[in-house]
Amino acid sequence: MSFVLGFFLTYYAATLLWYSLPVLAVRFGRAPVLPPDPRPNELLPSLVVVAPCRSAPDSIAGMIAALKKQDYPLDRFRIVILVDTIDRNDPSASVARSQGVEVYERFEPIVMTKGAALNELLERQLQREPWDALIVMDIDVRPSPHYLTRLAAYLLGGSQVIQSAPISKNADESPETRLNHLGQLLSQMLQRGRSLLGLSAILSGSGMVFSREAMKRLQFKTVTGTHLSDDGELHLRCLLHDLHVSYGGDLRLLNDLPGTPQWVRKQRANWFSANIEGLDYFWPLLRKGLGGDWRALEGLFAAVFLPGSSLLFAVGGVSSLALAAASLRNSRFFSWFAMATGLWVLHGLYYFFALQTVGDFLRWQELKRLPHFLWVRARAVIDGVILGSRRNPGKHSNPSPHHEGSIS
Repeated sequence: MSFVLGFFLTYYAATLLWYSLPVLAVRFGRAPVLPPDPRPNELLPSLVVVAPCRSAPDSIAGMIAALKKQDYPLDRFRIVILVDTIDRNDPSASVARSQGVEVYERFEPIVMTKGAALNELLERQLQREPWDALIVMDIDVRPSPHYLTRLAAYLLGGSQVIQSAPISKNADESPETRLNHLGQLLSQMLQRGRSLLGLSAILSGSGMVFSREAMKRLQFKTVTGTHLSDDGELHLRCLLHDLHVSYGGDLRLLNDLPGTPQWVRKQRANWFSANIEGLDYFWPLLRKGLGGDWRALEGLFAAVFLPGSSLLFAVGGVSSLALAAASLRNSRFFSWFAMATGLWVLHGLYYFFALQTVGDFLRWQELKRLPHFLWVRARAVIDGVILGSRRNPGKHSNPSPHHEGSIS
């Protein structure tokens, strides 16, 4: 029992330290140094914006409109809507074509994941075409007009892999979106803090940018097999290939947050599946870390063993209560109770300090929904374990034998 309790409290302390150091860096460190805008008449990178889409025709026009408003030369970027079709009546491809952009359509794929769709597009089309950087965006995001110009500044400054900063556009839609909004603010603060500490940013889906050289080192693949969490595996593969992920805090993308418990559960289950799928990278990263690369060990801990902070806070509170009850019956548990309670109080102070740093707090409406929100997230952990343990029957993304996808 002592070993189990000691392991848990050591793990709790390490996790709390992992969350706290970036917050302290933001609060007391210097402001991040941003790359300067490209110089006049400087040759700008050729960009490819790829937006995977499945049964989301209503989101296409808004995203394309936002991209067409960019203050970036139209001949230096292109837009590809990647339609992953499982319903032959899905109008997404025709809607995208009516907006005058390129469309790559997959029909009835064996492996139905975003990573497999991106792999197919890269293998069959983009790998052989000239471009300097690939941008992967969710179909619901809306980039600011200066987004591509600022992105070019990072690329010209030498960044190979870049994570953009998603900002919620529906924060006040419901208590769930408000809680997700606060979580997103805290995540962005952690990314800023990691950047200030010289650590690689964490790839988190929409707004991921890869230079052509980075994609070469990744063998022009986003996932290696049938992983559901393309961003989770990409992050681990970047660690293995010594690709530092820069954080573009000024590369803002407005996005939609899930507004119902059902959508929160589905989203978080997909996220937690990354922890299970990341176990495939345990030994390669551990060997790299033991060989002297401490960043590989930090990345392994963050990607595989790190839980959601709010879930750990709930577990820490329950553990403190359980140890309090145990110490009433057996005094030898009192020291364990004191340590667990001390860590839990520090965790509460972390939240107060972190929320104060981002300039926002929980309101009464969110506090009332918080227990249910945590319960939904706990159920999502189980869902994520199941999803992450499941293996698709296909090892590569193959389209229907009646059609080969192509850009049109």
